[in-house]
Amino acid sequence: MNYCLITPCRDEAEYARRTLDSIVNQSIKPALWVIVDDGSTDATPEILAEYAARYDFIKVIRRQDRGKRAVGPGVVDAFYHGYQTLNPGDFDYICKLDLDLDIPHGYFEEMMRRMEANPRIGTCSGKPYFRGANDQMISEKCGDEMSVGMIKFYRTECFKQIGGFVREVMWDGIDCHRCRMLGWIAVSWDDPQIRFEHLRPMGSSQTGILTGRMRHGFGQYFMGTSFLYMTASAIFRMAHPPLIAGGSAMWWGYVKSMLARKPRYNDPQFRQFLRRFQWACLFFGKSTATERLNRLQEKAWQRFNATIAHPAKTTDRHVKIAGVAIDNLTMTEAFESIESLIHRREPTFVVTPNVDHIVKLQHNEAFRAAYRDAGLVLVDSMILMWGARFLKTPLKEKVSGSDLFPRFCEVAARKSYRLFFLGGREGAAPRAAEILRERHRGLQVQTYCPPMGFENSDSENRKIIQMIRDYQPDVLFVGVGAPKQELWMHRFHKDCAVPVSIGVGASFDFVAGYVRRAPVLLQKTGFEWAWRLLAEPRRMYRRYLIEDPKFFMLLWHQRRISH
Repeated sequence: MNYCLITPCRDEAEYARRTLDSIVNQSIKPALWVIVDDGSTDATPEILAEYAARYDFIKVIRRQDRGKRAVGPGVVDAFYHGYQTLNPGDFDYICKLDLDLDIPHGYFEEMMRRMEANPRIGTCSGKPYFRGANDQMISEKCGDEMSVGMIKFYRTECFKQIGGFVREVMWDGIDCHRCRMLGWIAVSWDDPQIRFEHLRPMGSSQTGILTGRMRHGFGQYFMGTSFLYMTASAIFRMAHPPLIAGGSAMWWGYVKSMLARKPRYNDPQFRQFLRRFQWACLFFGKSTATERLNRLQEKAWQRFNATIAHPAKTTDRHVKIAGVAIDNLTMTEAFESIESLIHRREPTFVVTPNVDHIVKLQHNEAFRAAYRDAGLVLVDSMILMWGARFLKTPLKEKVSGSDLFPRFCEVAARKSYRLFFLGGREGAAPRAAEILRERHRGLQVQTYCPPMGFENSDSENRKIIQMIRDYQPDVLFVGVGAPKQELWMHRFHKDCAVPVSIGVGASFDFVAGYVRRAPVLLQKTGFEWAWRLLAEPRRMYRRYLIEDPKFFMLLWHQRRISH
């Protein structure tokens, strides 16, 4: 058993030494502790450097000063800045840890012992306490059905499966509910040996405890909590310090957000699941409702583990055309595979072959190398679909980049994935982003259109990579045409540290309206090439009339030798 800690921090000089000392004195020390200093202006950097010099498992990463302490999405951004530097598969457990805690000596050993005893536990924690008047330890009254945000201890497989943390307020509640949706158990225990001291009380980390509680109310609104449940929760909180004011501030934060019609977490299925659970909590009590739900969701967990244990056989999954192995997936299956790759957080890329790709792959070794290393190969041509049928190895469905791109943007808005659009003609990517944000509220996207010949410029490539790394997207869409986009992704996808990069050709131009795509009838009947030839004859005649007909000879040769 081993575990990795990731700690986002800023200006923690007052508390850092107590946390650092409590970790280096653990009965089982972390295999790696990545501490992301998010622009501290106090003595934090010097303290971290001191401990990193003494303990080789501590790695400190320094981020540029953003000018202020960031909570919620800012904390998750800093966490992922550290997460992208490691291979999650190297660790059994991963923990997001704050730098203002005093942790008991055997804390992490006990967490792992309990999780090893129950393989359904996906995330867990002890309970936080803070010091009140007369040095009295006061519980922060966190529910047993949640692992607490300041010390989120995760089974790595579970963390990958839920898609990690969303970059929004209430990220530390959404993750536990997503665990339950997939059959995992989220839990915290109030046992003396795993209680820990929170040196900065919950909700007091920015501009005061009442502001923090109002922020919590907005977070509950964003997550999808119902008004009735929020009111009941606020009344419960009124009986705990700060008396009356804390619960009232939470309730007002919720109501203020509701009146302002602020955006909510854009996943209707999640909100429906959450509200069913919350109604059950009101009727049966939170403890009974959680136990009932965990029993009901056991089958979902078993299905997930069966998928892990018995992945699809590669012989069933691939169809070979002219030496190119194509993943035999429907659009829905392709989306599931892409999301699985996002959750793994191990950089890879997706290619979408058409007839032109197949022909170029016969004589371009660098292009072939890119295809060999691709994480997914999805068919982007009706002619290839017919070719596979001619070879008596039919493909399930055409999954073109131009169809996948706008549809995945809808999923990204719903699940808070961050996107980066690279390429397109001048102005196309920003315009496409603007249109897609209007269609899908909450879509997070950044764009950049590089100059011609950028792929041959070391300085321009360094600039692009840094821009992408700073933004930390979950998916990078590259639209600069083949084979340039595939070669660029193959060369730089690991440097960019993006979980999934996808080549999408002219998709930005299509969505932006700069290039008109063929009518659906022509797309479905395999004549999209003719539409593009008529639209851009000078640019396309050589591809479609001279080069691509070679494909049919390749197809005929494969059919002949296979029989």
